[in-house]
Amino acid sequence: MKELYILRDTLGQLQDVVLTDVLKAERIVKSSNGRLTFEKILWLNDGLDCIFYERELAQSQLGRPQDRTRQAREIAQILLEKEAVTINADEPYIYVSGLRSPIYCDNRRLIFFPNERRIISHAFAERVRSFSPDVIAGTASSAIPWATWVAALLNRPMVYIRKASKEYGQRRLIEGGDIRGISVVVLEDLVSTGGSSLNAVNACREAGANVLSMMAIFTYEFQEAAQKFRDARCHTEALTNFSTLVQVAAEKQMIRSEKITMIQEWNTNPQQWGPRHGFPNVSPMS
Repeated sequence: MKELYILRDTLGQLQDVVLTDVLKAERIVKSSNGRLTFEKILWLNDGLDCIFYERELAQSQLGRPQDRTRQAREIAQILLEKEAVTINADEPYIYVSGLRSPIYCDNRRLIFFPNERRIISHAFAERVRSFSPDVIAGTASSAIPWATWVAALLNRPMVYIRKASKEYGQRRLIEGGDIRGISVVVLEDLVSTGGSSLNAVNACREAGANVLSMMAIFTYEFQEAAQKFRDARCHTEALTNFSTLVQVAAEKQMIRSEKITMIQEWNTNPQQWGPRHGFPNVSPMS
């Protein structure tokens, strides 16, 4: 068991975290001329308890529009550097739908990187906490890890939502517990056209839950998806998005300057983007 010293100002806002060093905490408090106090908390390991207070400290500096912009850029850079999102306008990807695209997202890669997944989990937790949900829900299977980490950070129950009910046993669509009559935030790793994300939202609603928001790591910013969420009267937000990611990639010289406009055109009309640029769409894959 170790000691964690939490330094707060006269309004009770968290200002700093000191690990195990009471003398350092006392020096900081003394030099603050009465502006700070500290409290000792015992914690068992260097895992979730420490992360929770790190996130709380970060939260005291976040929440303003410029901070959300900075956060979106930071997470976009993570997606690019860890190749969770890749861009290739010279040999565009082919989606299952048969459409051509200069961008491909596989956020499952992020769970392999501890520091980066901590940053993203904290960003999720900060936003989720503002809604004060009773339960954190993750979509199967890609958002289950994120829902697990966020639920642990916020000390909330967690469920996950299957794509379809099991055909055996109790045939549940939602696993973990009964969400009837309680509030839920749904977590997703990617919003594309919005169909699968809204299916998860609707599953929670049909189970009797009040869905406060649907949050994702990344969105392609399709107008189709935005309209679906508006029609469903469902609040949605993402930690970062297509526009920010392309901007960061251009600044980091990850894409050539002459390709920027071409890439930016994709999410305004993905059905026609490939043929317009000499890359015919193909038949949908079964």
